[in-house]
Amino acid sequence: PRGWTALPEDSGVSDDGSDGGVFFDRGVPASSWSLTVSRADGTDALRVTTVPAEALGGRVRIAATDHGVQEGARSFAIAAHAQGAAIELSTFDPIDLSRETNGDNLLLATVRRDARIARPLSMSVRCDGEPCGAAVPIAEFGELAEGEWQTLGVPLKCFRAAGADMARISSPFRLMADGDAGLSIARVALGSLSDADAIADCPTR
Repeated sequence: PRGWTALPEDSGVSDDGSDGGVFFDRGVPASSWSLTVSRADGTDALRVTTVPAEALGGRVRIAATDHGVQEGARSFAIAAHAQGAAIELSTFDPIDLSRETNGDNLLLATVRRDARIARPLSMSVRCDGEPCGAAVPIAEFGELAEGEWQTLGVPLKCFRAAGADMARISSPFRLMADGDAGLSIARVALGSLSDADAIADCPTR
């Protein structure tokens, strides 16, 4: 598989667009946001409010793990499932990310690979609670060194190139697996190139 794209010294993003919003931090969603686990098509969803928890009949196990502070992240152990599994952050009030997308911002996920990821993961967004745009393959998740926290950046332009309407985003983070996978997530937020340890290789326009 191809390695990650090397990061330039200059992010090329102005200070005005580098802060962005924080959707998930220290193991919990931000105010007005929800963490859910569902099938890849969005059915059989479980809103994760306490841990440990199980979703999809026990095929996804969610637990607390440490990052920065005790229980500052959530781990997800996903067993192979015919209809796949999705980890999602969502809100009832869609947000407009068109300015951030034009400003070359990224969706940043601070993650750790805990076990083998059998098949490449993919990411997508939702618009007004509905699917919008194609899923974007993110092979880089499988290339993470096991047990090591890193911040992976996915350019917002990847989602726009896949057909998403970035002006009405209700789920800016939707990570999908269709095979065995083990990973932990500590933080999901918007940011700039300089905030990422590595950037996903995906088409943009």
